[in-house]
Amino acid sequence: SRRCAALGEMCSRLLVTCHAAQKMPPLPLGDPREAGGRYLDGCFDRIICDVPCSGDGTARKNPSVWHRWTQEYALEMHPLQLQIAMRGAALLAPGGLLCYSTCSLNPLENEAVVAELLTRCGGALEIVDSSAALPELRRADGLHTWTVMDDDLTKWPTHADLAASSDVPANVRRRWLPSMWPPPPATAAALKLERCLRLLPHLADMGGFFVVLLRKVAPLPGPPARRRSLARMAWSPGGLGDASQESAGAGARGRAAALKVAEIGEKFDGIMAEAQAV
Repeated sequence: SRRCAALGEMCSRLLVTCHAAQKMPPLPLGDPREAGGRYLDGCFDRIICDVPCSGDGTARKNPSVWHRWTQEYALEMHPLQLQIAMRGAALLAPGGLLCYSTCSLNPLENEAVVAELLTRCGGALEIVDSSAALPELRRADGLHTWTVMDDDLTKWPTHADLAASSDVPANVRRRWLPSMWPPPPATAAALKLERCLRLLPHLADMGGFFVVLLRKVAPLPGPPARRRSLARMAWSPGGLGDASQESAGAGARGRAAALKVAEIGEKFDGIMAEAQAV
């Protein structure tokens, strides 16, 4: 409360929420049907995704990180971080900026998430070249490639190699996702992963951080609308004709169900009225 009071008049425009970031709802600013698509274009001009992470970049001020660090941390965080970043991209308005950051130096939590985010967004996001913003800040470029290991620090070149191995139990292999591996060199170059900022403790006399700034250049493509395939309709015993009859029958059943619901509602209202009268 003291911090909010210090902001003064700015607090009148401040909205504080406590919600799962990967499910953050949009502001009610419009109807997707009026926008001509299934999804709104986004409602925020600036978003910071300072996502949960393993925190291994804080080892300088928190040496206990070294003693409890395992590969498991990154495996657990990667899916959640990707979900939060995807939700942030969906809530971002075209032309807006999204900052993705962690206090981890593990590429599974950083470049792997960014590469998969850019791939899933289908060209709607791009990495902003922010090298000129803080020219005196010493940092390293983002990685194009990295090594994925298991708990025994065994290196796995690809997800397919790990999935086909009998050395790792099946229930353990499921913890690794294909998105954790680096993209092909040509793809990594096209995504411009080198524009990510790696803030290394020995370079700037600080803790370790990862930061990347992304701009939304187009609305997200979104999944295709659900549509019954012609192949499935033709598979019906009588082809399209029987499929049409089936559809008509489904409509009749739907109307009958609606009438039944209305009848139940009327009975419920009558019971409530009698209860209030008593």
